Amino acid sequence: MEPYQQFDCVSLRLSGGEANVNPSASLGGEPSTKLVRGMSPIYINPIQGLIIEDAAAECGEGIATISITSEGVAIFTPSDGLSGPAVEVPAGSRKVLHGADANRALRVYRPSGLAFEGLAEFRLVDMLQGAFSLANVSDAERQAGSVRYRALFLEAMTDVTDVALWMTTDGQAAFALADEELDSLGTIQTIPNEWTAPTGLDWVEAISGHNALVLGAMSEGEVIGIWVRRTFPPAGVVAARELVNLHMSFQKLGGW
Repeated sequence: MEPYQQFDCVSLRLSGGEANVNPSASLGGEPSTKLVRGMSPIYINPIQGLIIEDAAAECGEGIATISITSEGVAIFTPSDGLSGPAVEVPAGSRKVLHGADANRALRVYRPSGLAFEGLAEFRLVDMLQGAFSLANVSDAERQAGSVRYRALFLEAMTDVTDVALWMTTDGQAAFALADEELDSLGTIQTIPNEWTAPTGLDWVEAISGHNALVLGAMSEGEVIGIWVRRTFPPAGVVAARELVNLHMSFQKLGGW
């Protein structure tokens, strides 16, 4: 699987309701429209019918462009200045665009009925949302230890199988994952604050691909609630900055 092809298969969103964009308020309930991602666009010259939904961290920070012809063909030029192949984007569809380096990729959506032509210019910036790291550790928490929780939503953009998640960190905190099925209203449980444990979950100390939270097969459009638990030990050592990663593996049904 090429790294950029993940955008065709899965997406990860905050919880806390449709309008929530704050990771600290991602505590269950309904999915947010806010995608959890490493890069986010700040539009300089937007095009009405172009929505950038996701961008790989490999794109790097800086000015990028998408050139769109009158026939709806788009060409992405990342911050390295090396353009990728032309891709037709029909109205109402999502497509992956990438530069000359296929790892420098993003996913775009073209709504129907809106203008889709011209040169879109935007700055990609690193958005440290805290969705995985679960906020800074206070001095009191460092001394006494603490446990915090977050809720996210994983959505299959196409049929996938062998879906598995795990987390790694270079710090002292330990992470665990659990999944929760949506109820008939499309929601999961909501906790009152990030220190209150959700109930009825089977936690997995998912620290590698061999010891992961296994979700198995997901059909296109299927959504699963994902809970993250961070345990910081009493009298632990806090670094100025710790790297926390969520890893994912899966197979796309029908191949690439």
